[in-house]
Amino acid sequence: MRAKWIRVIPRQDLVVHDKTVVGKKHFSEQFIIRVDSVTRDDVTVLSLPRQRLKLTADAYPSLFPNTPLYLTSERVWK
Repeated sequence: MRAKWIRVIPRQDLVVHDKTVVGKKHFSEQFIIRVDSVTRDDVTVLSLPRQRLKLTADAYPSLFPNTPLYLTSERVWK
């Protein structure tokens, strides 16, 4: 997954370390989990907002403000 992220981030000078992070503004809403749902014993569903946002397993950065539009497209990377 790391190699995929490095490939899609449009920076020539990108150096990745163990503590390198990518901010939430670089991810589409479809990749951000904001609510956790829990099914109770009585089959009701309880939805709670997350204190910290979480990314889906297939998330990849695709939004890059201040770059040419052709670098910030909603493409599916495989």
